[in-house]
Amino acid sequence: MAQRCPHLYAVPPERHTMPERTVSPTIGLVLSEHLTNHYVGPLAQGAAAAAAACGARLILYSPLSIFMTRRDFTLAELPLLPRRVDAYLLPSNVSDEVVAACRGARARALTYAGVRAGLPSIGPDNRAGARAATAHLIGHGRRRIVHLAGLPDSDEAHERLAGYREALAAAGLPFDGALVAAGHFRVQEAEDAVARLLRDGVTFDAIFAANDLEARGALNVLARASRRVPEDIAIVGFDDSAGSDALDPPLTTVRQSAFQIGWDALRLLAETRGRDLPPRTLVPVRLVVRRSCGCPSYAAGADPTGDWTALAERLGQGQGPLVMPEQVAAWAAQLEETLGVGDGWQAALDAALEAAGRLGWHTPALRAYLDRWQAARLAAGHDPLATQARATAAKDRLAQALEERQVQERV
Repeated sequence: MAQRCPHLYAVPPERHTMPERTVSPTIGLVLSEHLTNHYVGPLAQGAAAAAAACGARLILYSPLSIFMTRRDFTLAELPLLPRRVDAYLLPSNVSDEVVAACRGARARALTYAGVRAGLPSIGPDNRAGARAATAHLIGHGRRRIVHLAGLPDSDEAHERLAGYREALAAAGLPFDGALVAAGHFRVQEAEDAVARLLRDGVTFDAIFAANDLEARGALNVLARASRRVPEDIAIVGFDDSAGSDALDPPLTTVRQSAFQIGWDALRLLAETRGRDLPPRTLVPVRLVVRRSCGCPSYAAGADPTGDWTALAERLGQGQGPLVMPEQVAAWAAQLEETLGVGDGWQAALDAALEAAGRLGWHTPALRAYLDRWQAARLAAGHDPLATQARATAAKDRLAQALEERQVQERV
């Protein structure tokens, strides 16, 4: 049974202690592709941030040859695989001899980027994300929803198809196999699939694409066919990959965070020493609503829900962690009152910034939190001059802290 990583969405305490041994664990991360890859790079960053937060040692290992395929890595391609480690974080596409070598080193193994029989794995909650995406389109009144499926041998593609079917069933809509087309996670294949649907006269009013590349392909074909998005056909993607917010219209999508997967995987391995890993650990995903689904466009920085959603998205922007609104609310609750008193606010702000940094948040976005705090104080009737002075001082401290961090990173 799949389970979610425990504790991972609370702000970590000031100090982290390993629960079972005082010696810091050593974990080897085998990269499936080059660090510049859009998925592997953020995953490694998340693992490194988590290692620093919990006191673990992390070894990054790159195979001699990096192939942009799903071909299994052999032991010959991993000649310097570290042996004196407590655990391995492996891509799912490794050969049996690699698994045997890891077990021979008496180290636990956890796989990412898919599922491998016989090994525990970690990955996004694909089924829940697909359900949310499809249900959102149904909520807009769409009834003939195409699913552009991923690769036929991909576990993640199968889960996203299953979530799509579950959302249809929950809404009382029949599943129609004619509305499922193979996009293979690529732009060109998705273009071909949507073009065939149009050519064959298949009626549909929405598309749920198994990833954002497929959604881009659909947008291209629909534009050439003079079909308006979202007026004629609404679209939702999956991944929230770089540039999805800059499409025309901006793409509503399900955000999975490779950074968060790396973070959760490292913490899971470090904090469950001596215990068996669950067969499958799910990392939450979140629907990011933009205009391609039919929702209205909001002004930059607006938070139409009146909660912490918009700030959470900015704190995890780009390829950063998956920041939950309730996580931001818990973080802010520790700071709200302190900012309004005469003494201690700077120390409290510094501690809050340190906590946000350890979580990998995009801390420049915290300026938006200070704007929000100022507006709330004024609305509550607090002294305008004192509130403005404190907000300005806090923003100056934030800028100073960010500059100090940049200096440290350059060093």
